[in-house]
Amino acid sequence: MSVSVRPMRAILGLPLLAIVATGCSFETTLRYPAPLETHPPAIASVAVRTVNSRPEGHGGQTKCVGRVRGGYGNPFPIYERDAANIERTVKAATEEALLGAGVAVGEDSPLVLVAVIKEFWIDGWGAFNATVHIDYSLQERSGVAVWERSVSATGGDIMRMSVFEAEAISATAFEQALMGVATQLKKEFIAEDFQKRVRSR
Repeated sequence: MSVSVRPMRAILGLPLLAIVATGCSFETTLRYPAPLETHPPAIASVAVRTVNSRPEGHGGQTKCVGRVRGGYGNPFPIYERDAANIERTVKAATEEALLGAGVAVGEDSPLVLVAVIKEFWIDGWGAFNATVHIDYSLQERSGVAVWERSVSATGGDIMRMSVFEAEAISATAFEQALMGVATQLKKEFIAEDFQKRVRSR
């Protein structure tokens, strides 16, 4: 879900003064929600690997996952408290989609599903929009790719009072985006093209 509204300068102006006095960045904690549905019996398995390949301007290898803009467009960075959560949440969403398609996750599988994170970023000015883009490659242990897909999803929310809502809003926006990724992936994993690749091993 993408959200777009006009900047609320009158609302955000006073909190901006507080930011200048207390600090110029925010922190958040990313999580992928626990699954609510049961999964079908597994008929195959793959190992899962994640790779952070975000561009330098959008976090790169750092803990930065985006920025929030104050009442006059001033950007302030948002950091994940634990940088490993970026890959951890993507892996959780990927594994949930696999299980929903009847594919177990097994480290000893002859196939490896590699998830390359190309975008994991949130930006906002009056509203936040988080984008997650991942390139997937199902590979043999030799590194030969037998299946490839790219998946993107967004999530967002409106800033109601001040930029101090950045932590909660960013966590919610990324949760929505990751759930969108899992939903798209499940459809791809259920499709015959993927199923025949994993069942033949």
